[in-house]
Amino acid sequence: SPALLAHDGHGNTYQYAVINGTVTAGTTTYDHLNGTFLLQKFDAAGQHAWTIQADHVQVNALKANNGHVFLCGTFSYLGDSIGSTTFQPANDADAFVLRFSSGGQPELLLTGTGPGAEMANGLDVDVHGNIYVTAMHGHHSVFGTHTLTAPNGANYYVAKYDNTGNVQWITQG
Repeated sequence: SPALLAHDGHGNTYQYAVINGTVTAGTTTYDHLNGTFLLQKFDAAGQHAWTIQADHVQVNALKANNGHVFLCGTFSYLGDSIGSTTFQPANDADAFVLRFSSGGQPELLLTGTGPGAEMANGLDVDVHGNIYVTAMHGHHSVFGTHTLTAPNGANYYVAKYDNTGNVQWITQG
């Protein structure tokens, strides 16, 4: 995964990047392990606020909005994690959106699962906290109470979730 960067309206900066070697974030030292990444928050003065370690998770987008930070991507293995959130894939790869509070606590986890691969590629968040996701899904995939099918193997979708994680609409392209 490449390094990702986002800023919120309060002057905070969020960075998601791979660890190369030994990294000290705040007062904690992290050693490079295969597939280890860090999500970090820096305040408006550039001071380290917090760090969350992620293991084996592919994050494709990072967005900051209204004091929250959002990640979307794909998890594939039992035990993949971001901080205290551990993922349980249904099969192959599954899509996720994860929202953290301004203090770095996980607040909301949305997943797309099914027998094929689901991969969240991009997200945006509006002023009301509604979450928009674009992703690819496999043959038969479940997103909240919505089920999508792709008779030819794979298709793309766009979904809107409200700020509590309920699917408002979902459409495939």
